[in-house]
Amino acid sequence: MSYFILSQDERVTKAIEPAGMAGLIPKELLTPERIRELDDWLLHFSVKEQPGGGEFVDYVERPYPLWSEKLKQHLLKCCPGLKGQPVVLTDMPRLRQQSYFLAAPPVVDCVSAQTE
Repeated sequence: MSYFILSQDERVTKAIEPAGMAGLIPKELLTPERIRELDDWLLHFSVKEQPGGGEFVDYVERPYPLWSEKLKQHLLKCCPGLKGQPVVLTDMPRLRQQSYFLAAPPVVDCVSAQTE
């Protein structure tokens, strides 16, 4: 089996940042086994204000991993069992919103016994 690390493209300097998400969603719920406990929650967050507006990117790494719909379709092709919860991010001053998925990837023990 192959493993990969997905990270946010740091070249995009004005990427959107969700506001208030870390204080509302307990990190313990971000597992494939518990993500469905968020089904009844209204996961709608504004984005932090940035001069000139932020860019809605396909992958938001912090505070919790978020996938765009487009990225989710690609990830599901190579990892069909991935779980996620719908989230809406809104940039009110620019009247723009976009759907994302709160990621709950499986935790995999993939460190070799030979690692130093």
